[in-house]
Amino acid sequence: MASLNNSDDLTGELTITLSDFHE
Repeated sequence: MASLNNSDDLTGELTITLSDFHE
């Protein structure tokens, strides 16, 4: 899983995961 900033692991990971699935 890609991580931009280690600030919000849940929100960040969820957003990245959703974006990855959407693209």
